[in-house]
Amino acid sequence: MQARPRRLRNERLILWPVIVTGALLFAYACTSWTTVDPYHYGCIVLLASAASGFTISMPGISGSLTANFLFILYAIVAFSWQETVVMAAFLAVMQSLTRLSISTGVSKLRWEQLLFNFSLASLSASAAYGAAELSVLQGAYLEASVRLFAGAVALFISNNLPAAYMIAQHDGRRFSHVWRECFMWAMPYYILGAAASGVGLVARDHVGWQTALMIVPILYLVYRSYRLYLAQIADEKKHVSDMASLHMRTIEALALAIEAKDSNSHEHLHRVEMYATGIADQLGLTSDEINAVRAAALLHDIGKLAVPEHIISKRGELTVEELERVKIHPVIGAEILERVRFPYPVEPIVRWHHERWDGRGYPDGLRGEDIPIGARILSLVDEFDRLAVGFQSAGSRQPLDEAMSEIAKQGGKAFDPRLIEVLRVTYRDLEKKTVETANDRSRLSGDTGAGRTAAPAAGFAVESGTLVTTSTDGSLTPATSPTDFLHSIASARQEVHTLFELAQDLGNSLSIEETLSVLTCRMQGIVPHDCLVIYLVSQNRLNARHCAGRARPRWLGTPMEIGAGLSGWVAENRKAILNGNPAVEPGYSHSDPVLLRSALAVPLEGVSGNIMGVMTLYSTAKDAFSRDHLRILLAASSKVALSVENALKFLDAENSATTDYLTKLPNARSLYQHLDQQLALCSRNNMTCTVLVCDLDGFKQVNDRFGHLEGNNVLRVVSTGMRDVCRVFDYVARMGGDEFVVVLPGMRPEDVQQKCEELERIAVDAGFQITGERVLAMSIGAANFPEDGRDRESLLQVADERMYAQKKINKQRLAELAKPGLGQWRSHEPPKTTVR
Repeated sequence: MQARPRRLRNERLILWPVIVTGALLFAYACTSWTTVDPYHYGCIVLLASAASGFTISMPGISGSLTANFLFILYAIVAFSWQETVVMAAFLAVMQSLTRLSISTGVSKLRWEQLLFNFSLASLSASAAYGAAELSVLQGAYLEASVRLFAGAVALFISNNLPAAYMIAQHDGRRFSHVWRECFMWAMPYYILGAAASGVGLVARDHVGWQTALMIVPILYLVYRSYRLYLAQIADEKKHVSDMASLHMRTIEALALAIEAKDSNSHEHLHRVEMYATGIADQLGLTSDEINAVRAAALLHDIGKLAVPEHIISKRGELTVEELERVKIHPVIGAEILERVRFPYPVEPIVRWHHERWDGRGYPDGLRGEDIPIGARILSLVDEFDRLAVGFQSAGSRQPLDEAMSEIAKQGGKAFDPRLIEVLRVTYRDLEKKTVETANDRSRLSGDTGAGRTAAPAAGFAVESGTLVTTSTDGSLTPATSPTDFLHSIASARQEVHTLFELAQDLGNSLSIEETLSVLTCRMQGIVPHDCLVIYLVSQNRLNARHCAGRARPRWLGTPMEIGAGLSGWVAENRKAILNGNPAVEPGYSHSDPVLLRSALAVPLEGVSGNIMGVMTLYSTAKDAFSRDHLRILLAASSKVALSVENALKFLDAENSATTDYLTKLPNARSLYQHLDQQLALCSRNNMTCTVLVCDLDGFKQVNDRFGHLEGNNVLRVVSTGMRDVCRVFDYVARMGGDEFVVVLPGMRPEDVQQKCEELERIAVDAGFQITGERVLAMSIGAANFPEDGRDRESLLQVADERMYAQKKINKQRLAELAKPGLGQWRSHEPPKTTVR
């Protein structure tokens, strides 16, 4: 792309020589001007002036051709050189002035143009007259025809070559292109004009020039016919141009649809297209080659249709296997485009746009000039735009300059050094052009929302099916979606990717708390909300198991009956609610700091069809959720329900591994872990710790006399009582059978003695409660840390030995009580345990 000052200098290289030469010729013609037949000459000049209005537009430029050159050719044979030059200059001035408005002022450029046209007319008329004089042959008519032909060719060349050069420099176009497209078509026009002038000369010689003027209407008919012919050609060219433009717009629309992954895809395609075609134009490529580069710039990644979406959208580095999959996209893209059969070579550019100058690219490892020029251009600008966007995202103030610096380092390695130099010179101008043309392009919206429905009413409106939505008048209101097609495509791809990531993240953990935390984090990016609550069903009630968001409703601490409130209704009916009213939730208060005005709730059903719970999203805005939000939530609910169900099963399995199924106390495995941790803590803090090993005396008699079910009830009552009399930080566990262990950190000896008496009384009372008899007692052995041992095994062994010693005493007493007439223990006199 050339700078404007340089083009102005090139224009003046021919502008002023033409003006000076033409002005000198005109001045000399005026000083030596004479006419033999002024009446004849004047009529021809007037007729030529009138013919100036008969114009034919020139394709591709703002200029036009007029019919007055017919009279210049006539003057070459009928008049002298001086008369011909003066006529040509006069007609040029008349033609220029008709297109200028003197009343609004004439700019400097327009006066230069007027002088140029005036001088060029004098110069071209002189050239045509000279060529005609040099071509004189024997024979009157042969001489006239040859002079007219030579004059027509000379007039065409001398008049149009300078004009073509000036237009090429002014518009920044190639001279050969301007000459071929805008002027060459007029050559037959000049030849026909020479023939028409010859007919006029023959008529002048036979019937006089006055009578010959009657041929003018015939010439006008010829002019009209030729103009209609040119108009038809222009219409056909316009049709071809429109079809080509339609073809390119179709390609662009399809490319945008394919590449609409995010809000940057459209801008990336546009920037690559503008940069690639700009560099191609600077290199002087043909129009077909430039069109091929343009199409390839739009479609170069079409082969990524064969690459899984999760690989394309993956954050971070790709694995070797994933990278190999990505590398197939140039070949797939070329095979797809081969079926289109473009009239220019698009497929090679797409296939090889990832090749490197040093031969280390893919798919075929081409190097250097073996890579097509279009593929080299596309590879360069694609990487340049990627780097520029990366630097801009990183907060760089000069992303283009930094990207250009990085590209320059790859000269002779990844990219063609000659192309890098062209990009270095032109990238600023190309960026300006890209920004200017981008204003006419549509952009992808970054919003993932959709249309809104009406504000929710206070109650529910039921519709057949799975959706329930409410509005202020109780009617169902369809959501509208005024987004464009690019937004829809991008949203669809983002939705698939988001659901895939959600399913992947939910499957990474079996912890119920971690699962729910991951769910709430992901859901904020899927459906905007102010509060998300996961209700889980337990004993025919909904309990808020997890809550996230800036609002925390007051009712969350109270279990909700199935069927009560918005979420309870969803659980009972297994139907979703869209934009329901949170005010119907039990415990809703209008005095909450953050008022919730709309809700979106979906049921969570397990694999077996049982209701697991409800996922409810609340918002402070009325009518905050759309049908698209509901659809996404329903699609995710099955995955969420499965993950929650698995997490709950894992929690049950984990509890069964560390919790006694009958008494719900920690089991031996859990006891060992806790006791090790407690002893380590006491050792660090220099604290005491007492371990009690407790065994029920007479429990076998309960099982034998009253049955194992009653024995289980005794164990439940004893375990509940032991938990109740211990402190919050004390630890009660069931070792197995009728044996329990109590861990009492930091308790004084006298308090331990009192605690043992309470535990013994619990055992006696539990036996009486279940059997109605005083048949149960408890033997307790105590061991103290650190006096009796410093590790778990030592303490449990000492406590167990002391417990068995106490058990022998209690066994003898139980035997005595079993004798007739001796009665039974009173509940307030349990066996005594000595704490050592």
